[in-house]
Amino acid sequence: MLADVCMSIATMNSAQPRVLEGFPDLAHDDEVDACSGALEMLNPQMKGWGLYELYRAQDEAAAARNKPQPVQFVPQPGSVEWSEAQKNEPWRHPAAL
Repeated sequence: MLADVCMSIATMNSAQPRVLEGFPDLAHDDEVDACSGALEMLNPQMKGWGLYELYRAQDEAAAARNKPQPVQFVPQPGSVEWSEAQKNEPWRHPAAL
């Protein structure tokens, strides 16, 4: 589960964001382990998680449906593009008749 976490920066924890951003490349990851453990304790698996997932999936599907569709190009009869398309369709090409 992904979550947004807000943290107040003060003199006592001014190095904490740097430690978290440097994970996993830093040699000592004890502070990162402590932070992830604390967040896990503060956010236990909630009851009704399946219902939450259902609503989340429905919201994503609705957003995808509301996304504008790309414009479909249809050449106008008599245009250069139309005549090129006609050449690529053997059942309409005069030589194929």
